[in-house]
Amino acid sequence: MGEVKKLPSFTGAKWELQEYFKEFAEDFNTCSFPHEKYYDYDRWEAEDYRRRQRDVDNSSAAVSDEARHRSEMARREAEKRKVEMQETMASMRAKGSLKDIRSQELLKAQMTNAFKVGNTKEVERIKKRLEPDAPERGPAHPWAG
Repeated sequence: MGEVKKLPSFTGAKWELQEYFKEFAEDFNTCSFPHEKYYDYDRWEAEDYRRRQRDVDNSSAAVSDEARHRSEMARREAEKRKVEMQETMASMRAKGSLKDIRSQELLKAQMTNAFKVGNTKEVERIKKRLEPDAPERGPAHPWAG
């Protein structure tokens, strides 16, 4: 309705909608639609897709150096991020950080289950295990109270 009647969305009365439908039915029965796509939409959509692909293929031959450069830079950046992530994962494995993270997640899940069951002693015990250790403090400032 937006293409033919130039209405973005219909929010009118029911009788008005029925009038629009009567016009549609009349156009359908008399084969007087404003465009061929309304008769066989699937066929028209396939042809339109092929037409757009042909246009894209023709225009892609004329891709500028700047666009190629941007895509190359994006590819390099993605590759760089991938290498950094692999290095980070390798260092975490070497330090055992992944095991610590997994054990913390397991403890959190156990704490959630204990809380749901109502086991407050278990919840408190797990909370104490999950609390960070006391931060290492440097020498106290002489004026600190």
